[in-house]
Amino acid sequence: MNKSKIEWVDFEWNPVTGCKDVCAYCFGRLNAKNFSGEADWNISKAKHYMDPDTGMTTDLLLLEEPLRTEAGTILTYPYGFAPTYTRSRLTTPERWKMTRNILVCAESELFGDWIPTSVIREVMDACKKYPQHHYLFLTRHPERYLQLAQAGILPDGDHFWYGVTVNKGANKHISDLAQRGYHTYQVSEPLQGNAELAEGVEWLIIGPERGKRADKEQIETSWVINLITQAKIKEVPVFLSKGLPLPAYIEDKSMPEALTDIRPGKGHEKKLLARCISCGEESKKSQMITLSVNHGRGSLNRTMGWWCEECFEKFCTEHNMEIPDLRAQH
Repeated sequence: MNKSKIEWVDFEWNPVTGCKDVCAYCFGRLNAKNFSGEADWNISKAKHYMDPDTGMTTDLLLLEEPLRTEAGTILTYPYGFAPTYTRSRLTTPERWKMTRNILVCAESELFGDWIPTSVIREVMDACKKYPQHHYLFLTRHPERYLQLAQAGILPDGDHFWYGVTVNKGANKHISDLAQRGYHTYQVSEPLQGNAELAEGVEWLIIGPERGKRADKEQIETSWVINLITQAKIKEVPVFLSKGLPLPAYIEDKSMPEALTDIRPGKGHEKKLLARCISCGEESKKSQMITLSVNHGRGSLNRTMGWWCEECFEKFCTEHNMEIPDLRAQH
């Protein structure tokens, strides 16, 4: 998982990389070309994924562990942009204890018809193991969302968000998914013409093409204003990425409230709690009084325990001590 250069998410997580679609603006394909090493030679020795649902070998390449160079360096795209499933990456979200907004398979098309349903199921199961995060998916093939939803494979709830890329025109499939109660959003990045905001989506991202491709299309201001206006009428939050042809005073980085919910993960949550040394009640450490000692100048404070506010005030009263302004301390 890498810290994302995409403004509207925190991290990118790529258990699957590569894509069979050919988009002129694709930044992932360029990355793969720059960091693939001897891709053709590696592919000649690659293992193909066998779909357990059908018992058949697929075109999807499989890596159980990352491929390394002779120097020990991990090859991020050992097979170039050929669709590849690196199973060892499924545990990556475990590293982050606090909530993160994660774009899943940012460097691939997870919902292309060349990706077996069994792989999508494994990725979704991995997400469910780390429920402290918000998982955002993005596709040009939202009809696959609907197929998976009908099969009972597509998870719902506040931690799963399903997006569709709409460069121009409209997309109805994502509206159908929204009607089923799923969290949906629309990414018009890069915006390439007048686009329609799909009904039911809860978030709109508008942006230009990333990278420095010489013949990339220029965005017209009217296209951006048109989409923003649609979103304002429907009260949909808008995130405007950098580089749009707009006046400097028009800046909006709004997000759905559900994606701003930051919580600790399992295990880490217990580290944020403590028991009062007097009454034994458990509370958040941030809401308690820390009892610490210092052994002299230059030494570090050593935490001996915690008091709840009520017990601390009682202690101060019993020992004729002035009770400090606890709100100011917090």
